[in-house]
Amino acid sequence: MLDKAKILHPPPYIQRQIRPALEADDLSSEVVWTYLLAKIYEDKLPLLAEKLCGRKEELPAESSVWLEAYLYPTRKRSFEGKFWKVRADLALGHLKLAGGRARQVLADGSWICIAESKWLSDIDNNSRFSEVSQLAQLIEHALLLHDDKDGRFPERVYVTLITPAYFKQPHDHFSNMAYYEKYHEYQGSIDSLVRELRVSDFPFIRHDLETLIQRVSCLKLNWVSFDELFGLPGLVETQIPKMYKTSRKTWRQVFSELDRLDLLEELLRK
Repeated sequence: MLDKAKILHPPPYIQRQIRPALEADDLSSEVVWTYLLAKIYEDKLPLLAEKLCGRKEELPAESSVWLEAYLYPTRKRSFEGKFWKVRADLALGHLKLAGGRARQVLADGSWICIAESKWLSDIDNNSRFSEVSQLAQLIEHALLLHDDKDGRFPERVYVTLITPAYFKQPHDHFSNMAYYEKYHEYQGSIDSLVRELRVSDFPFIRHDLETLIQRVSCLKLNWVSFDELFGLPGLVETQIPKMYKTSRKTWRQVFSELDRLDLLEELLRK
């Protein structure tokens, strides 16, 4: 049996990001929703992995959930830092810290899952290459995560969107989220993703474009909802003319529905 998962995040994470959003009842804070997800599943990580990957995967003996961990860079430092750096909202699977680098992760086994969380926000396009989506950048970094000892890649790379269920359906009231369009575009034609992966001319650190394109066959793109993961239906609803809103009024209501008021009190005390 797996031990309770370790939840790894930046040291000031609770004090600077979680608690202020809780105190302000900012229910649009995707950071809180993602952290809450990790806490709810910390003693049932195989179930979380199955939901995010869409299939059962064997976890490492000592598993961790990584929150806001930077993915090991794919392009040379001068370009990566300014235009290409990627951080995973949540990551699990065969991952480890990269040696000599602060809070960057590498692959360390047969599969990894890199998740992008969105609540009411949308994905952006790259500031240097407007035709490259945030999702495509995330996919590139996930595909090129490798073991620093032998250079091996994981056989299966899951990249998963986590959003309210509301945004998984098209709506007549306003435009779909950009990630709705991109997700279905990539699922419908892998060539569309490949075209975006070819756009950037930044020099690679140790791999090349051919390797990246070959790795696309290892990608498993998924989309799951917070509603399903928490068992809380209708977390976001239509609000015309302001488009949509979170249906719950306070964090206390959310934590109460999850039967985790103890966790709320703990977070507010820290």
